[in-house]
Amino acid sequence: MMTSEPYQEAVVDLQCLLNRNMATQLKLDGIFGSKTKANVLAWQRKKGLVEDGVVGSKTWNTLCNTYIPMSDLLAQKLVNLAEKEEELHVVEVPLGSNRGPDVDKYRAATNHALLNGWPWCAAFICWLLREAMKNHSYEFTRPQTAGAWDFENWARKQTCGVSLKKPHGNDIYAGDIVVFTEKIWTKGHIGLATSAPDAAGYIKTIEGNTRADGSINSKVHGVFAKKHKLSDIRSRIRITESDCYLSLFSEMSIDDTSMLTSNDLSMSMSMSMSTSMSMSMSMSM
Repeated sequence: MMTSEPYQEAVVDLQCLLNRNMATQLKLDGIFGSKTKANVLAWQRKKGLVEDGVVGSKTWNTLCNTYIPMSDLLAQKLVNLAEKEEELHVVEVPLGSNRGPDVDKYRAATNHALLNGWPWCAAFICWLLREAMKNHSYEFTRPQTAGAWDFENWARKQTCGVSLKKPHGNDIYAGDIVVFTEKIWTKGHIGLATSAPDAAGYIKTIEGNTRADGSINSKVHGVFAKKHKLSDIRSRIRITESDCYLSLFSEMSIDDTSMLTSNDLSMSMSMSMSTSMSMSMSMSM
């Protein structure tokens, strides 16, 4: 049997669907582990299906038989990606250089030359969107700007799929892009919201090219989780792609011997969107 890496995009899609339908908080790690299987079993129980932990055609169909905006799933992926990068403790190398292996990885997601170091908070957001949008089609054009405030111009130019709200009116949710006021950084700064506002008027974020909260070393800039007052934010940008996630699976065909389990994941599917395409995957875990 052909094997592949533990991470699979199909499992991320499954975890997104389980989170959306079951109001769970599975980590989008792309691994069909015990927690994912437990949620599959719970879903099968809820829908009166055979409780075998196998994601066959009936389980897929019931998971997908709900209108789920693509934007909800993209927001989950953005937050998950940002959290993974924050856990890596990414910092500039050397300190204060606006450079480094990971920093240059983010900067490569923009249309700005990599020759010299330059502030990369917007590049981090460009990279998050590039990675989260892989393997799916969207109506809007991915941002490639290296300017934090220029994200507002990008959002205005999109004919659909993106919503700019300025002022934000406290309308911020996890997965929204937040653009900060001049008092945070005079040349512009941007981050990703990882929570809605709390009762005290604060939101949590993950940002690139920033210092850790409470840090006294001004040269240690990296990817850090932060907390901000709503008054620090001048606008929010939300992906509002209205395509139904069901469209990815509505034409899926899975034969009786091709099922998703925790021990052996093999799946063949056919998907019809604007054009027809086919995809086959196999996994041994």
